Amino acid sequence: MAQSTVFLLNLYLIFMLAGCGASYSGREPPKAVGGMLDLSQWDFDRDGPVKLDGEWNFLWDRLLTPQDFAKLTPIEASRSLRVPGAWTASQKSPDASLGYGTAWLKIQGLSPHAEAYALLIPQIGTAYKASLFRPEAADKAAWLWRAGNPAASKADTVPELLPQINDVLHTQDGELILLVQLASYHHRTGGLWRPLELGRTEQVTTRFRNAKARDIAVVAMILMIGFYNFGIFLQRREDRSSLWLAVYCMVIALREFCTSDLISFALIPGSLWTYELRFKLEYMTLLGNAACLAMFLS
Repeated sequence: MAQSTVFLLNLYLIFMLAGCGASYSGREPPKAVGGMLDLSQWDFDRDGPVKLDGEWNFLWDRLLTPQDFAKLTPIEASRSLRVPGAWTASQKSPDASLGYGTAWLKIQGLSPHAEAYALLIPQIGTAYKASLFRPEAADKAAWLWRAGNPAASKADTVPELLPQINDVLHTQDGELILLVQLASYHHRTGGLWRPLELGRTEQVTTRFRNAKARDIAVVAMILMIGFYNFGIFLQRREDRSSLWLAVYCMVIALREFCTSDLISFALIPGSLWTYELRFKLEYMTLLGNAACLAMFLS
């Protein structure tokens, strides 16, 4: 009993420490307007990383490359997508939740820096490729982030939910273009579900690492509660409530694992069956939670 209590307290401390980080100014970050984000007044050292939220440009049924960007007409570049959010808010028709397209954001005022910036791209629904480039160097731009394979058809699209961080060198003044190809045929909603985050490399990686540590601590603490109650059941077999509470905790821990980023690093990348397994477990654990809770209360 005492050892279990000490272990749980240690996990709690790990969870609390994982939430600790650098203290920033707390300023309200700028928002993208009309597909453009102005960072000229943002100090990353004082204000911390910035989320690339707001109004992005978006074009349905086109998978644009950096080389295509200069050929866009003003009309094509006038459609928008709210980020973070599902692209159903920017549908081309009432039932167009599935399909493909390209989102992009112009970033202005980013101060040149000798050290690399870092961009975190979280889970995106449900396959993407992304590039960050200067307009005058579009012909040399490469895809720096990729999860699955976005394509113009379901047969060619490979879904994958994988958060990624990549360093970005920005040593000269000038505008940057963040271009993201998207495709979603395996989920009822697509788009940039979660905020993208730009900052110094150490800032972004520390936040990402702390978030994973919190997820691990939560899953571990729930599992410990489950194992503890299962141990009580083994000592008192007539105490069925301890058994069902233990099973309930196991199911919750599995659901937390599936809904967090942790499962993204445990599955085989670029595999359709592992993508489907993830969502099947997520929905099955939702039903399992209700069944176990009902048995515990009965």
